[in-house]
Amino acid sequence: MVEETRSDLLIILKNLNKSYQKLLELAYDKEEILVANDVERLVELNEKEEQVVEKIEDYDKKREEKLTQLGRELEINSGNVKFSFILEGMEEDFKIQFKELRKELLEVMDELSEMNERNAVLLKEALHYNDFLYGLFDKLQKKGIIYQKNGISTENKKKNVLNGHI
Repeated sequence: MVEETRSDLLIILKNLNKSYQKLLELAYDKEEILVANDVERLVELNEKEEQVVEKIEDYDKKREEKLTQLGRELEINSGNVKFSFILEGMEEDFKIQFKELRKELLEVMDELSEMNERNAVLLKEALHYNDFLYGLFDKLQKKGIIYQKNGISTENKKKNVLNGHI
């Protein structure tokens, strides 16, 4: 029974790792999108991220359930089930797989954390840039200056009595 639970846990951890890697790929895509200031693609990407995060939450819940089950099977308090306890009594190939998977997960999560920090800075800069552009367009509109496609500005000249024809 313990071996089956450990195998199930290994499968869950592999799926969790794949999901975090997918989230990392999306974080790199987000960086490109933020640099390009492509709001439409950003909205699409955020929807994809939400789907991946939902999968991660599901796998994490399953992981917790398997850890609790493994704790009962090993007669360990579920709050004390740690990675070292999981490895006890395992065949060597399972130990190697668990250790490698744990290492991969930690590396992906560290890289994801770094990407999220960089993307947060880029997002902040993009918001400031958009605010600047909005302010600039607002000022130009208030002054009555409009730019055409060819880049030539036209001012809405207000006619006064001296410029009018009789």
